[in-house]
Amino acid sequence: MAVSSEVWQLFVDESGDFAAGDPVVAGGWLVRWPDSPALRAYLRRTLDESLATAPRPQHAASCNLLATRVAHYALEARAGRLRGGADGTPLGAALEAMERSQASAELLGFSAAVTAGRFPEYAALKAASAWLWAREPRLAQRLEDLAHAEAQTLFASLGQIPSDEAFLLVAHEDELEDVEAKYQDRYLALLEVVFERALALFREEKASVTIRAHVLTRHVQVPNLPRPLPLRAADVGAAVRRAEAFPLRAPPNGETDKRVRIVPETPSVWAPTMHPGLIVADWICNRGLHVFKSARHARLPWDATRARLEERVSLAPLARLRAAPSTPLVPSVAVQGAPRVAIAEAFATGRGPMTAQECPVRWQTDQANAWIANAGGVR
Repeated sequence: MAVSSEVWQLFVDESGDFAAGDPVVAGGWLVRWPDSPALRAYLRRTLDESLATAPRPQHAASCNLLATRVAHYALEARAGRLRGGADGTPLGAALEAMERSQASAELLGFSAAVTAGRFPEYAALKAASAWLWAREPRLAQRLEDLAHAEAQTLFASLGQIPSDEAFLLVAHEDELEDVEAKYQDRYLALLEVVFERALALFREEKASVTIRAHVLTRHVQVPNLPRPLPLRAADVGAAVRRAEAFPLRAPPNGETDKRVRIVPETPSVWAPTMHPGLIVADWICNRGLHVFKSARHARLPWDATRARLEERVSLAPLARLRAAPSTPLVPSVAVQGAPRVAIAEAFATGRGPMTAQECPVRWQTDQANAWIANAGGVR
């Protein structure tokens, strides 16, 4: 009998300050479609129609700032590209309020850039957004509501894709006290965890799966080099090879499982020509990081955290474990650190569930135990 073949696209970005040791997320989403002009056109149209008042390409962290949309509105107005009725939005009212107070210290950078026909720098947008909240709170709330509605429209559109054709896939890590002491490069280490989870989900005996990994470039510290360099396909490939050693369904002779392949694409820069699937990944990571931070603070279990994720991004953070298809869906969210180690131990040699002493963050322990519960059936 012929072995079936599947091709998936994995879109990866990140969120959080990796260098500072803050909580971070890497990953994005998997979609079971060929990388075709039709896919790119669909995603581009979905982004542009949903995030209608945001500058393109739509960067999540920037779009979280109220002044970002106001700056885009101002520059579009100067260029005569506003669509009919745009003046009735809170954007026009916000611009008028900011123009009346453009001499305010918080607005100097914003006003100077817009007057010169340039998009303001992030710091200027942040200062102008703070001014709006302080001086025009009702108007700021209307802008916040507009941004929230657009994001919800985006993810509601993506949520229409069947869950067996698209799902969330991310890896999370909490804050670290000493990043340099633990990793050569924190991003590459977390990228490896993303790939481990993908391989673990898809390994089985009766299918051949190719996952094409699309990533955004960033500076990384690679071994034996004195300074960080832009991410290369070879660096992504090295992370894939390390991930292939994950013990779930790994052949006993130590060879890698060739039935599931992750093929790195050339890393992309953030630009209008980038793959729109990467923009979606950026939004997933940005919103996912907020959920993980609040879940830890509120001591939420995995089920509540999962529900919040689905509410924020619509894509399910669950997937079928191909090696044990009759078992319940397992989390497609991985966690660096003790939960990762516990899952590896369970599939390699067997072990019991994680305890709160091993990992005090409840949702992280829960997601690991969901995997550990399946270890005996596929080891």
